[in-house]
Amino acid sequence: MKYTSLAFMTWRLILGKIGQKHDLAKKAVRGAIMSVAISMVPLVVVFHIANGMMYGIIQRFIELDSYHIQLQPVGNHKFSQEEIEKLVTLDHIVYAQPEIRSFGMLFANSRYEGVAIRAVTNDFFSEHTIQQFLQTKANRLQFDSSKDIIVGEALANKLSLKIGDTVTLITTTQSTYDNFFPKFSLFVVKDIVSSGYQPLEGQWVFINELAAQKIVSHNNRQVLIGIKTDIPSNDLESIETAIAETIPGTYRIYDWKQLNKTMNDSLQSTRTLLVIIMSITVLVAAINILSSLRMMILEKSMEFAILQCIGIKPYEFAGFLFFAGCIIGLIGSVIGIIPGILISSFINEIFKGIGILINVAKMLFGYSAQTAALLDPTYYLDYIPITILWKEILMIVAITALLSGIVSITSVHEIVRKKPIETIRQR
Repeated sequence: MKYTSLAFMTWRLILGKIGQKHDLAKKAVRGAIMSVAISMVPLVVVFHIANGMMYGIIQRFIELDSYHIQLQPVGNHKFSQEEIEKLVTLDHIVYAQPEIRSFGMLFANSRYEGVAIRAVTNDFFSEHTIQQFLQTKANRLQFDSSKDIIVGEALANKLSLKIGDTVTLITTTQSTYDNFFPKFSLFVVKDIVSSGYQPLEGQWVFINELAAQKIVSHNNRQVLIGIKTDIPSNDLESIETAIAETIPGTYRIYDWKQLNKTMNDSLQSTRTLLVIIMSITVLVAAINILSSLRMMILEKSMEFAILQCIGIKPYEFAGFLFFAGCIIGLIGSVIGIIPGILISSFINEIFKGIGILINVAKMLFGYSAQTAALLDPTYYLDYIPITILWKEILMIVAITALLSGIVSITSVHEIVRKKPIETIRQR
């Protein structure tokens, strides 16, 4: 009976109709619900944008630079073609290719620029995910000869390069007496690529793997096998184990997190900070719930006094307040999540629309500044891959409801601080 009475009061408080008199508490509760709902909208949007941007940036790094997994030899170990073929036969491995990396200088039009050399095969450019991230000037991402070179757009702009230009790549070679000396090699610009990945566009040059073996010394190169998978980038342990069992040898296995630790930690920290900041708004909304419940307690003091007289204990009132707070937080979060998910789903279109409005405003007011774009490859992303993470959404709802309930318990002293008989006499 006692718990039925408390449940009935909760129903009256939250779902009951607003009458002509004594409806301030219900209005306050509905205000608290809307406060929670409004706070949830930016939280959900920021959460999904942060996750989408992290995923997009990480995928770009993986596809263009680090791969999902790298195998790097130790000592004089050399990877054989047989080992590479075995890797491709493993489950979830879709790509395994050798690569040589080194450093050098690129000379053209009386100017020098330091470059990071990536020596790859034609299979590197034919891989479908690479084509998603690389935009080309001439659509010639193939090496027809050992003299072909592909350069990043930013590097090409620095050296005033055009497709078909001849450039000099300066590397180091080793003599029989372990002396190093520069080697000058002529290459022809086959294509110019852009990706939104600044190290690629400003530093990297692509040459044929066979050419690198001739012009780059063994002591000045890094040999690796790049591996890409078709499973989530956070679940690579099983593949690493399978690799070690399939091709035992003297090499080290690195996943993309190890290769991009600084970048990954920075992204995770930024995401956590954003979520914490937005969670503060939920806490403020929960405090509004506290205020509405205190107003309800004052308005319904007679009912609470009667419940005390029939034997309701303080901890039972605390349970009622916790339950009421959870319900208010739950309703508010569900209401707020709906527009939050809608905004998140169309965030790319919203950003494009805002960019158009900014550009129109510039034209109207006579500004000749660069065209505005909220999403630009210069900042790694021209599109945010938004995925609705329902598990995380449910977690946000649960935490909001729980936090609302915990905050609400603090109002129990408003009920028990006065003796029920005194409250009844005053009425």
